Amino acid sequence: MQTLPMRNALNSKGFTLIELLIVILIIGLIYALFVNNLHNHKKETQNITLLTMKQALLSQPFKQKSEIICFEPCEECFIYNDGKQTDTAPFSLFKSAPKVYKKDQFAQLQPYTFLAFLDAEEKPQNVCFRFTVFNNKSSSHYLVEAEKKFYIFHPYLKGVEVAATLSDAKKLLDLHEILPRENRDYDF
Repeated sequence: MQTLPMRNALNSKGFTLIELLIVILIIGLIYALFVNNLHNHKKETQNITLLTMKQALLSQPFKQKSEIICFEPCEECFIYNDGKQTDTAPFSLFKSAPKVYKKDQFAQLQPYTFLAFLDAEEKPQNVCFRFTVFNNKSSSHYLVEAEKKFYIFHPYLKGVEVAATLSDAKKLLDLHEILPRENRDYDF
């Protein structure tokens, strides 16, 4: 009589040790890939600074434009490609809201306020900073005061320049930069 219950235990269908190890190995691999991918995604956005954001945006997959938009109170910034938010983790560029200046048509430096951004639900969101690069590699043209430094963003291939004072920054911000420099004859 004792042999019958033992026989049932030996013949019962269950998982073998090898099958359990294979399942654990597969779960471990999936977890490792997911965590590594998530970690790399966070590293990507942690490396974005005012000095590197133009290159970071140019490396994005976009057709017309790629943007960094920081919403008030300027604690979180997001990347948008062609008007759609990417799955890149939110990041911070500023410790406090920056002051942004732009030259007007008279070459006078004026404070610049960004227009509100309509979110996916068509609700306006206040923007404290917005930087755009276009498919021809041109970009926004600003003077940004942040953390006691002045960052000059040029519209074309010239990199970001940093100045210690506003007067030094004004010298580096050239209005003629936004106009074509070569002489062209147009036949209308």
